[in-house]
Order: sequence, then structure tokens, then C-alpha cells
Amino acid sequence: MKYTEFQRIAVDAGLDARQCSTHHWQLLGGSRNRLVNVWANSKQGFRFQVEGSKSQGGRMKDAIELAGVVRKELAPWEDSEPLPQPVGMIRRWWRWIW
Repeated sequence: MKYTEFQRIAVDAGLDARQCSTHHWQLLGGSRNRLVNVWANSKQGFRFQVEGSKSQGGRMKDAIELAGVVRKELAPWEDSEPLPQPVGMIRRWWRWIW
């Protein structure tokens, strides 16, 4: 993973990305107000660490969730906006009158 891709994913999730060195990056500004250190290209793969705890392996999604941003993914059959509910004959009749 390159830093530009890391930064794009972080901004899409509503976080700030900081490049400390060529191998060490940070996620800032989550709802949990945590600093997440990330090493995307280490020998053991994608690694991240939260506020002095032991580093762990995972994916970018896991690091974003630890920063405090959890996105609800919609199922393919769900729309982003709810459909209007059908109304009965009486309500339709009152709409026509008013």
C-alpha cells in the first residue's frame, strides 16, 4: 500500500492521515479520539498499534474502526433513502381535497 492510497481511504472514512516516515503513518481524528499508528508495509504485513498497546496485524478497516469510525454498510437490496410508504384511500382523498 502506498501513502496516497492510505490517505484517500482515511479521508473517505472522515479521518486525518499523517506520514511520519516512509514506513510509519498515523490515523487521527476519530470519534474515540485515539491515535492509531500504522505500518502498512512491514515484514509481517499490515500492522497497527493504538496508544501504547501492543501492535497487531489486520486490515485497514480494523485500524479505522479502532480510531473510532464505524461505517454501516448497506446490503445490495437496501437503498440509501427509504421509499415513500403507500397511503390509504381516505388519506389520498384528503390530499386531493386540500
